[in-house]
Amino acid sequence: MILDEIISGFRLAPGGGQEYFNIKPDLSTYGKALSAGYPISAVAGKREIMEYAQPGRVSFSGTYHANPLCIAAARATLTELMDNEGAAYKHLRKIGESLQRGIEELIQETNSEAIVQGVGPGGFQIYFTKLTKIRDYREFTKCDTSKYGRFHKELLKRGVYTHPGQNEHWFVSTAHNEQDVKSTLNAVRESLNAVK
Repeated sequence: MILDEIISGFRLAPGGGQEYFNIKPDLSTYGKALSAGYPISAVAGKREIMEYAQPGRVSFSGTYHANPLCIAAARATLTELMDNEGAAYKHLRKIGESLQRGIEELIQETNSEAIVQGVGPGGFQIYFTKLTKIRDYREFTKCDTSKYGRFHKELLKRGVYTHPGQNEHWFVSTAHNEQDVKSTLNAVRESLNAVK
């Protein structure tokens, strides 16, 4: 099994989604979350598979392989995430879950036809739909993406920037705090009411 950790890697736990969900993949892929946004990617896996990635066996190359700046950024990022007994992860969990729960409550409070789906610190999204869960792309096509576009513009008016596409996610960082959650939730409440 190959686990794509481009989104979940280093956001949910030091061991990524596989640690968080207790999954044991054969291979995993990682992206720039490994280096706090610096250009880097990684493939990790079982020794018997990784041994193929050597000269004369399977070609494996990349523009930033062993780039010292990117490697230093990855090392600094991982060190920061693991310092103080994982305080960064505790903070991400607290802020991410608080924001996601707050939005779920606002959807009910405003009687909006929407759901929130995802894992707070690892990314989540608001879907304007009658469905109770999105399980695949076919179900995603039943979402009201034009309403999400209007919702996005309402958030912008209130100083909250999210990705304009409903197929993307909301993420929190260690820079976010409880006041950010509070002001975002106020903007979400007003924006949900504005697009009803």
